[in-house]
Amino acid sequence: MGTRLRTPSRQGGKHVRVFHNQMVDNNTPNFAPKSLGPIHYLPTGTGIYLMAIRDVEVFNNKTTGNNTVNVYIINYNTGVDETSLRDTASSPITQQVFAANDKRFYPFVQSVYLHDNDISGGGQSPDVRVDGVKMLAEALGGKLPDILYDGVVDKAWGKKGQNTGQVCLQRNGEAGFLNFDVAGEMKHPVKDVKVYDCALPALEVVSIPQIADSGPAGGR
Repeated sequence: MGTRLRTPSRQGGKHVRVFHNQMVDNNTPNFAPKSLGPIHYLPTGTGIYLMAIRDVEVFNNKTTGNNTVNVYIINYNTGVDETSLRDTASSPITQQVFAANDKRFYPFVQSVYLHDNDISGGGQSPDVRVDGVKMLAEALGGKLPDILYDGVVDKAWGKKGQNTGQVCLQRNGEAGFLNFDVAGEMKHPVKDVKVYDCALPALEVVSIPQIADSGPAGGR
């Protein structure tokens, strides 16, 4: 069901690097039962799903032909709504995993650098069983752009400008883009990817002692 990333805020220098992957034609129907709630409602045809995560670098990947969206960048509360939580009622384990209002969890997306990827051909047949996707698809004539961002930011950041979340997009081919402005009830969408044309410092290579090739040779 695609590459899905969901982690707590950065602590002690933790970060995530996603590179040298192929997410191509990932259109197999979602087979998760309703009791898994938000997992069941993960849209079929999703390539990379960045939710509630910080300090991420995504580069040198091929993400093409995913029918709903090639890259989805969203706040936790955008992806996990009341309907999906209600459907976890029959599964105590899922209720615990997706516990509402867990103060230990930070729902915002911040500091994402998506660059030098092959991204194209997404959004041609969105999964309209998911209400949010259906609403967007209908508003956009039945298809979605390659990269979707909900634009939700934390007011506590206290920054001005259109890109306070530091979502930076560079050299991703001819990928279409949309910030669909969830906080503003989609009244002020941003289609111009140039607003997000910025760069963040490259993240350090993650070395795992137990894996011999996890150092620099396994990175860029």
